[in-house]
Amino acid sequence: MKKLFSFITCIAMCMMLVMPVSAAEIAPEEEIVTMTQEAGASVYTYNNYFRKITPKLNSVFGNPSDAAKLSSGSISGTNPKITSVTIYSRVSTGSDPFYVYVEDPKGNVGVAAVSSSGTITTDAFNGLNPAGDWYVWIVTAGDVSTATITLTVNYSY
Repeated sequence: MKKLFSFITCIAMCMMLVMPVSAAEIAPEEEIVTMTQEAGASVYTYNNYFRKITPKLNSVFGNPSDAAKLSSGSISGTNPKITSVTIYSRVSTGSDPFYVYVEDPKGNVGVAAVSSSGTITTDAFNGLNPAGDWYVWIVTAGDVSTATITLTVNYSY
């Protein structure tokens, strides 16, 4: 019985070593490659993003908070273009509704109304170069607003 069990174990081990593995691995979003066809030639498009978090922003009686400077850091590619901008607002308890302002490195400003914690996605900056310093600030629509903003800039290159 011991010899039979050893023989079966040996065969099973050999089968495991020679059997091909077919498990698929999902690539992270920043490593996904999209291939498009342009004028008969293949062009590869790569995607990447950067994410920055502001310090706590406070706005009182309609006055703007201090603007948080968020640097893009090193941007991949020679001709990067923004595909979307996501703004996540973590609103402090008891805060009044407010407006969040986002300024890109070229001075274009986008604004969105915020009343509670959540995510807003905008295409207002699509096609622009993401490289440089971004600024984020809030202006309360009531008496006092406090929030922390996470800015995510998605781009292709």
